[in-house]
Amino acid sequence: QIKIRFRSQKKRDFPQMIFQKFDQDLDGYLNATELILLLAKAQEASGGGEEKFTEDDYEVFCEAIDAHAELGVTVAELTKMYTMGDGDAHHDWEAMGLRRQWEK
Repeated sequence: QIKIRFRSQKKRDFPQMIFQKFDQDLDGYLNATELILLLAKAQEASGGGEEKFTEDDYEVFCEAIDAHAELGVTVAELTKMYTMGDGDAHHDWEAMGLRRQWEK
């Protein structure tokens, strides 16, 4: 007999869930304010340094992932950042307490 556990076997799209949490204006892009907040929360949750992220950091981030800074970062570009090895989406999702919020 085959048992199927949909919830545990379903692959979660952690970058997508993180994106949805921080896209506060729901325009489909993370603008500088939204992305800086995401980076600061991830840094805080992981016990990172005291460095504050700035608009210049946003510009550099966008350039690194080929995003258009004036438009913002799409979910695909955020996913690209995580797959390039510059972070761990599952860790960030857990560390920022998004599991509790998502599963409510």
